[in-house]
Amino acid sequence: MYTLLLFERWATTAGPQVSVTCALLLGVRKPGGLVSGSMVDVPARGAAAGLPERLRAQTATCHREVEAVVDITGRVHTRADYAALLGGFAALHTSLEAQLSAPFWDQGWTGAGVNIAAHCRAGLLLADLNALGEPPAAPFESPPFPSFGHALGCLYVLEGSALGGRIVAGMVRAAIGEVPTAFLAGQGRAHLWPAVRSALRRFDAQGGDGDAVVAGAVSTFGVFARQLAGPAMQR
Repeated sequence: MYTLLLFERWATTAGPQVSVTCALLLGVRKPGGLVSGSMVDVPARGAAAGLPERLRAQTATCHREVEAVVDITGRVHTRADYAALLGGFAALHTSLEAQLSAPFWDQGWTGAGVNIAAHCRAGLLLADLNALGEPPAAPFESPPFPSFGHALGCLYVLEGSALGGRIVAGMVRAAIGEVPTAFLAGQGRAHLWPAVRSALRRFDAQGGDGDAVVAGAVSTFGVFARQLAGPAMQR
């Protein structure tokens, strides 16, 4: 199944504790029961090759859960479906990108070697919605990041969600015809995933809090799930 969240395919080595944490953070109704959302920090799990690899392993369960919940190709059958989905993404990106771009974090981004403005995609979403004749979506209220590590974990999820977007854009057009896909296709954007991985390694080498980065990533996966869950999955 292709969805927007086509992260790198990684070995799913996350243990049971991480799996439970991800399920709690997703906070969505699933076949076989209800899990409710909560903010839970993720403890470290043993030695790993580096922070990118640790994130990959410890968020694998979250990634699979969000793919199943969002299910872009299974939910977009009309232009209205597509507009509604973009509206959900716009609310999410507008809120989270505003937090990531706050001056409070400027020193952290500089230290990690990140040009945060280059990673922001809310403008592409607003352009697509405008081309569809839809009003801009209102951002949702989200709690501030407790630390820069949490912000970096959020960026990991947001930039990872751009991977495979061109494939998804083609599938959407094949299903409903020609529609604006600047957001999905990453129009005018460079491939920034390697920059995020480099920033993670740099943060790690500087003695940054890896637990906070993992917790920020897991929390952001939970935001994705709660904001973008299809009607049948929502509480």
